Amino acid sequence: MQNLLHDIKCIELPLIMTQVRINLILMIIGTLQAYGEILVVLGDTGGPQGVAMVPGLYMFRNAFVEGYAGKACAIGLLLFVFILILTEINNRYVRVEK
Repeated sequence: MQNLLHDIKCIELPLIMTQVRINLILMIIGTLQAYGEILVVLGDTGGPQGVAMVPGLYMFRNAFVEGYAGKACAIGLLLFVFILILTEINNRYVRVEK
């Protein structure tokens, strides 16, 4: 049993860390930019009292429903910077040794 845990820790985990890192980044981006499913199911208001208002849906609502293209552009830029920061944090903590 101890040998199995050692093999998993020293052999298997380092081999899959690249995939774990990529999946974490894609999960962060997908979660923050999700709006399609919410738009279809709950409409452009984000459900009752906006309980499902994610940044992507808020940006969409400002751009196409309310007509505030500048505000939507600013939200998109802030979303980009926030995702960039989270990706950098992920890259620092999920190390991949070659």
